[in-house]
Amino acid sequence: MAIKRLTSGVPGLDKMIEGGFVKGSSVLLSGTPGSGKTTLAMQFLIEGALNAGEPSIFISFEEGLELIRENFIRFGWSIDDLERQGKLVLVQKDATLVGALLENELGQLQEILERVGAKRVVIDSVSVMNESSDKVDRQTLAQLVDFLRSKGCTTLFIHERSVAAVDEIKYEAIDFLFDGIILLSRMRTGNSFRQILRVPKMRYTKIMPKIVPVQISDKGVAVYPEMSVFE
Repeated sequence: MAIKRLTSGVPGLDKMIEGGFVKGSSVLLSGTPGSGKTTLAMQFLIEGALNAGEPSIFISFEEGLELIRENFIRFGWSIDDLERQGKLVLVQKDATLVGALLENELGQLQEILERVGAKRVVIDSVSVMNESSDKVDRQTLAQLVDFLRSKGCTTLFIHERSVAAVDEIKYEAIDFLFDGIILLSRMRTGNSFRQILRVPKMRYTKIMPKIVPVQISDKGVAVYPEMSVFE
């Protein structure tokens, strides 16, 4: 039986992951600051809400709702109609209470998911959850991953990570909770830096095992799998 996949909405990315994300999978979108993680995640939601008929939710433990809306608008994605129609829902939660939220209020999250009929979810971010005064342990994060997977949601978890070298990744304990990892970073070329992307892991997927260039423009993130960063 063919595996069902969701298109990413990011030009070039689907070619690297056999046509898209496996339906119901949880993917860690990890990388350095300014590498395009949040923008890529927003494109994933817009693709679902606007083009694929898949209601989407952005859950932020960091930025306020108005700033999130401004980030969408910045790339030309007018979300007013999507919000009014319930196709895109923005949720902001206090990171200092995240541990209690996940332990005691999954029922609230379930109510939101069921009310919206959510198929795509973005969590922003795992890093803030871990750095808050009420830190989330690996077991609690695993509970959230399993909960979203059980609801059939395809979820991107944003995560800050320092990268020492583009061809190396220092695995963290939480990496093994997720079905896939997409790594975004920057590579120095002469006097400038180049945005790059790598997919070190994606279950049930034949991945393209290479480091590829990325461009971030006023239209969002684009990936170039046919190009080499070393040319």
